[in-house]
Amino acid sequence: METGDGTQLLRDLADIRSIVEPTAAHRAARYRIADDLTALETALDAMGQAQIDSAAAEADAAFHRALLAVTGNERLRRMGLLLEPGLRERDRVVHVHGDAVDPVPSHRAVLDATRDQGPDRAEFAMLDLLAKAVRDMEDLARPSGNTAPLKAEATTRRNRTARRRHSRTS
Repeated sequence: METGDGTQLLRDLADIRSIVEPTAAHRAARYRIADDLTALETALDAMGQAQIDSAAAEADAAFHRALLAVTGNERLRRMGLLLEPGLRERDRVVHVHGDAVDPVPSHRAVLDATRDQGPDRAEFAMLDLLAKAVRDMEDLARPSGNTAPLKAEATTRRNRTARRRHSRTS
C-alpha cells in the first residue's frame, strides 16, 4: 500500500474499528455461549502457529470475524465484510514492513474476558489491542514524522470509552 490514500484508508480503518470492536467485544462477553468460543480459540491457535504473513493475517481476520459473530447481532457480524479487507491489508503492511508486537497476548486477553463473561474487561482488552494496532502503524509512519494524530486519536477514544463506562456504573 502506498502512502497518501493508503495511509488515510488505514486511519479510517482504525477509526471504524475503535467504534465497532470494543462494543462488539463487550456484547460477545455478555451474550456468548460455550459453543461460540470454539471459533475464537481456533483462530487464536492459528495466529500463534502462523509461520507466514498471509496465514497470520487470515488467522487475525478469522478471530475478529468470530468475535463479531459471537455478539449474536447479524448487522455486527456483517461489519466483518467491511473491516476484513482493510484488516488483512493492515496486517500485511505491518508484518512485512515492521517489527510488530506479538498479537497473540492482546487477542488472548479479549478471548479470556469473553470466556469469563467479563464484558467491561473484554471491551478494555479490545481497546488495548486496538491501541497496539495503532502503535504498530505509528512505528511504520515514524520516518515521515506523522504519528501524533494516530496516537492522539487512540488515546482520546480510550479515555472517552472509559468515562462512558464509568458513568454507566456510577
